[in-house]
Amino acid sequence: MNFEYPDESRLVSLHNRIRCLLPFLIAVSAASPFVEGKAPGPVDNRLLFYRENQARIPAICNGIVPDPISTVADYRDRLSGMYAELRAQGAGVLCEEWVASSGVIVRFSRPCIEIKAIDEQECVFSDMALCAFVRALARARDLPLEEDRDTLVAMTERAIRAGTAGLEDELAALYRRAEKVATGDERRYLPLVRTRIEEGSLGQVLAERFYDTGDLQGIMQDLAMCLEENRPYVGNSEWV
Repeated sequence: MNFEYPDESRLVSLHNRIRCLLPFLIAVSAASPFVEGKAPGPVDNRLLFYRENQARIPAICNGIVPDPISTVADYRDRLSGMYAELRAQGAGVLCEEWVASSGVIVRFSRPCIEIKAIDEQECVFSDMALCAFVRALARARDLPLEEDRDTLVAMTERAIRAGTAGLEDELAALYRRAEKVATGDERRYLPLVRTRIEEGSLGQVLAERFYDTGDLQGIMQDLAMCLEENRPYVGNSEWV
């Protein structure tokens, strides 16, 4: 998911806002509970593997939650540190802006903030719902967000493993703020986010069905139909 920034001030504010939203965005978008035909427990296994992918140079992923920045120079210094470590390990070919792999990064080549932590969804409508949620929250004023990195990392870990469980109240408060500032187009999609907050992320819903039935093939067939029909998967209830 990419958000264009018009100037340095907006780049900094958008980066810092989204880093504080990462645990909540991960919680509501978690959608990968299966690994090699099994459901090992976490509902966002994609991020578990993603986080370990750069284990030799931890600064590249940085626990998914990046430190805040005050200027663009702060971010460029961060990149320079990654590049130095890559070159030291003979991997200079990877010294490009896209190698940064925290949950939110800056893309200078196409001026935007890129959110990398959001999991894939089952249909385009669901992707649009998440976009609407993030866009609205990016515009909302004075959101009561945690800024301490250690706390955000702990919240992110909980979201990876349990989705929305334990974060429902905070997510509901964010949803109300998003709803207040949403455009007409965004309000068309936002109710799905409310459903995910109330009933669990896609990963939670899929895992629950798997634990009940063990029918992974049936689940995958239903997800394929959701993609074909552009219809959110909401378990036993019907999405209209």
